[in-house]
Amino acid sequence: ILTGRSGELAQRGVAENLYIKPDSKQTVYDYIKEAYEAGVKFKVCTPTLELWGDDLIPEITETVGGAYIISEAMDDNTVTFTY
Repeated sequence: ILTGRSGELAQRGVAENLYIKPDSKQTVYDYIKEAYEAGVKFKVCTPTLELWGDDLIPEITETVGGAYIISEAMDDNTVTFTY
């Protein structure tokens, strides 16, 4: 789930222009695409759309609300990655 500042990565053009290291040829978007192809589901929270807009990368599968995020965070089977 991409929320807050990380939600900016869900917007077209952001992750494509962000590199892991200055000398790297792989962008954050390359990693997002690889994760998506491996089965990771990317979701964005509703307030993120208000902050960053709704021109999303195609790997975003769903828009969810705050209650969903809290419920997922409390679930022991949910793996969360933040930056």
